[in-house]
Amino acid sequence: KLPPQELSDFLCQTVLVKGTAAMGTILFFTFEGVSCFISQASLDNGQCLNTSIASVVLSGYVVILTTLSACNKAVPMSVQREMAWELASIASLKGLKWWQRIQGGFMIITAIISLFLLSWLGIEADENSTVFNVGMMGLGSILFAGVINMTMLVRTRNEHERNLTSTKLPPTQRSARGFSASDIEENAVALALV
Repeated sequence: KLPPQELSDFLCQTVLVKGTAAMGTILFFTFEGVSCFISQASLDNGQCLNTSIASVVLSGYVVILTTLSACNKAVPMSVQREMAWELASIASLKGLKWWQRIQGGFMIITAIISLFLLSWLGIEADENSTVFNVGMMGLGSILFAGVINMTMLVRTRNEHERNLTSTKLPPTQRSARGFSASDIEENAVALALV
């Protein structure tokens, strides 16, 4: 349902450029794990397990963030403007919506965990379950942030569509318009995709 210009921008900027950048980052993380195994000359060495776990979890974060970014750009500009975070609001923490505060908290947790995992990328140490446990906490955090983002994105898009249709309906039919099965189905599909 995107206009042709917005569709072109979405395909070029979001899918092609950001997708390529994400692939480069994932390759970097993969090569860190591979180089550890090559330097140890063994695939069953426990010293490289921490690096491998950190690289897999960080690659998962990149995939999730790239997917969320693509979903946010796959809606019309009017919805994108309403979902956008203003830099002044972020700096002062005033004027943020409730869901933006919660999502921001989860993203801060994920960022801190990402820094911890990045510090483990080059370390050849004995196997440590802390890396896996912390990585899973970060994965849960980024998934919660993604669910919040997708829920609010679908809700905002549906409100915009309802507003557009209610302005096109005659005044007698505007009040009769309510939730339809397709609205519920779209919300369920978006939640299942996340």
